[in-house]
Amino acid sequence: MATTNNVARMAPPWTKQLFFSCVVVLAIVGVVLFADFFWRTGWSPLHRVLWCLYAVLFGYIAFGCMHAVFGFFRLRAGRRAWISPAPPETPLDGFSTAVLVPVYNEDPERVFSGVAAVYESLEKTGKGQHFDFFILSDTTDPDKWVEEERTWFRACRNLGALGRIFYRRRERNEGKKAGNVASFCRAWGKRYRYMIVFDADSVMSGETLVEMVKRMEVNPRCGLLQTVPALALAETLFGRMFQFAARLYGPVFLAGLDYWQGANGNYWGHNAIIRVAPFMEHCELPVLPGKPPLGGQVLSHDFVEAALLRRAGWDVWLAPELGGSYEEGPPDLIEAAKRDRRWCQGNLQHAMLLLAQGFRGLSRIHLANGVLGYVASLLWLLFMLGGFSAVWQRVSSELSIIALPSRVPGMDGVSLQHHGIAIFSLTMGALFLPKILCLVDVILDRDRRRTYGGAVKVALSVILETLFSALLAPVLMWLHSCFVVSTLFGKGVGWAPQKRDAGQGVSWGVAFLSFMVPMLLGLVWSVLAYRVEPLYFYWVLPVLIGLILAPAVCVITSRTSWGQRFRRAGFLLTPEETEPPVELLALDNREVVERTAPLAAPGGLASAVLDPYVNALHVTLLRSHKMAFDTEKELHGCTASHLKTITEKLLSEGSGVLTPHERMLLLCDADTMASIHRDVWVRPAAKLAPEWIKAMRGYSRHAQY
Repeated sequence: MATTNNVARMAPPWTKQLFFSCVVVLAIVGVVLFADFFWRTGWSPLHRVLWCLYAVLFGYIAFGCMHAVFGFFRLRAGRRAWISPAPPETPLDGFSTAVLVPVYNEDPERVFSGVAAVYESLEKTGKGQHFDFFILSDTTDPDKWVEEERTWFRACRNLGALGRIFYRRRERNEGKKAGNVASFCRAWGKRYRYMIVFDADSVMSGETLVEMVKRMEVNPRCGLLQTVPALALAETLFGRMFQFAARLYGPVFLAGLDYWQGANGNYWGHNAIIRVAPFMEHCELPVLPGKPPLGGQVLSHDFVEAALLRRAGWDVWLAPELGGSYEEGPPDLIEAAKRDRRWCQGNLQHAMLLLAQGFRGLSRIHLANGVLGYVASLLWLLFMLGGFSAVWQRVSSELSIIALPSRVPGMDGVSLQHHGIAIFSLTMGALFLPKILCLVDVILDRDRRRTYGGAVKVALSVILETLFSALLAPVLMWLHSCFVVSTLFGKGVGWAPQKRDAGQGVSWGVAFLSFMVPMLLGLVWSVLAYRVEPLYFYWVLPVLIGLILAPAVCVITSRTSWGQRFRRAGFLLTPEETEPPVELLALDNREVVERTAPLAAPGGLASAVLDPYVNALHVTLLRSHKMAFDTEKELHGCTASHLKTITEKLLSEGSGVLTPHERMLLLCDADTMASIHRDVWVRPAAKLAPEWIKAMRGYSRHAQY
């Protein structure tokens, strides 16, 4: 291992002190102005609650605002990230890196197309021999399981990558993705110095993979290096809005984040490289006390693993300027809400770890920020409802307000109305200043400006995205509030695969059913607000419009047609669209599986039973994985006689009569699958279900062996 630590620069202590001092100063200004407003009108128990809520919320806004401020000036000054490119001559000899791709009921074609694009890009660097790929499947869908195996083998054959791309499916998917990675480490971790963790939709360039390993080599105290995956390949208007926002605002915010966190970085769960030995030694996840959803297994494992590495003395760095890292986002609001529901439960668990022994202070800030990212929505909802209650009380009392003089220097003689406008302006300024700074940063950079369609188009796109965010914010406030409350009251969430394709979009019926409650809330709130105080109604109208139009916003933004219209007009463009990287182009055009005529019998199980090629592959993998991973076959208490009964039902009645559990029982047993394949071809037609007869006739016509 190289010992020259000439890439990572330790952030001086004053960077953290300066950053958080500015956050505190801005927060104090807002909190004092708000307290002074209530002092002038008279304190009440409700006012005290509102002031406490505003103090937390404006402090959170100030924290985000300062990321943009510091990031903007850091980029304008040409300051590089704390960890910068490794020397070109850094060797990669003497060790290997594992690229892990955990999957769970994903589209096999998409997964292996991504793997193939990364593999080919890596081969072009001339360093491909130092990397092995592992597809770590937790798939529970029996048909997708068979298709994963089939697609894996054909990808290996087409790429000439047998012995370089491996496939393993766990029979018991304990611990979800974190458990999947931990299972790999126990079986194979000692063979590799580094592992690069992907999501099922991750794509990275070969040059980026090599650069990540080099940076780890010249920084021997670096335990984890996190890249910044850019959202790409979005087709719907919703997806392209989020893709544009993340790509445009990300560089400035991340430069600010890197400024104060330094070696105390965070882990986002994918598109990152990890030093395997310290990860195996220190990152065993704790089991939280109590019952799920807040207790039990840690769901959002990434933040916790980064904190555990830091506690053990290893550095965790962010590489904000390192490109070539991509992922896909949810195509519509409903899919984004499903993802946020899982993240919300996982992040709320972090509240139980804020006082964990030995964690670094900045690691606790990362954990608290994750918690507040969802709790803030509930606080905003309570703040707005409290504000409405305060207005109602004042109007109902029919008393005039006699404002006292302000105690804040410089506010002498300011009317109560202008005092409120000052508070509102400060809050809105802290919210929208980051967008302005990010836009200015792009416009001042000629090369970046061109990749977003030019100064005019990018400015109009920011305005469009801001309007969209204003409509979406009240809906997210409501959704996140519901997620937090349901989690606190003990309602957990299951583990479902993420929908990544746009499809036909969200129907009006589904949208109204999904957002009926916030829409009705907006309508009722509008009527009450206007009847109580018309001026208050106009103040909160932007929030009310977002709630009322939630179904329409969901439907319109889920359409691919709208996304393509804006793209053709040159709006919401990103660099990955104007100058597509070869990896994304390869992913978009590739078909790993050779398209032969389908069998008449539906589903992956049918092909594993009938096709000798697929059956032999499946049986071989079952037996080899048992040896390689030294695991015991788990058939959930199924006896040999029960397996025989299910087998007879499959052959005589067809695969459609089996439950998913019964299909999985058959697929998990190598001997049973081998015997079923033999029986289906030798059994008399009178003892076979019609679907098998039809399938065999179709197979005989199209077989290519």
